[in-house]
Amino acid sequence: MSNNVHRPTFIGIHARDPSTRVLYMSSGCRQAMGFTPSYIVSKRAHDFIADPYQDDYSTIYESKGDEEDTEADEANAYVMYMNIKTAEGGPVLHRITTFKCDNCVIVIAMAFPELPYQNRHELEVQMLD
Repeated sequence: MSNNVHRPTFIGIHARDPSTRVLYMSSGCRQAMGFTPSYIVSKRAHDFIADPYQDDYSTIYESKGDEEDTEADEANAYVMYMNIKTAEGGPVLHRITTFKCDNCVIVIAMAFPELPYQNRHELEVQMLD
């Protein structure tokens, strides 16, 4: 007896600036969100967030303090849960793992469509080293 559940998963890359412009989207977004990659590319990633903190999303990737400070303890990988808008108009909970690069953010997202909608009032981010 297997407990394996197929979870729609996709990879995306967006700009690491307030625009969060999508630069790349894998084909898995079609099953996870209902959108084609060509529809999503060039749009703003934060426009697909269905939670009230969507405008604050890009701030987690801002540099903290002096860029030359090698002692800065700044994470490069983050894990968070957020509701993502789908093509059908409803939100679906996703587990998001992101990797901060110099000019972009690499996103690996896994959908949990079987879970009921629950309003996530604040962005809860776990930083990984």
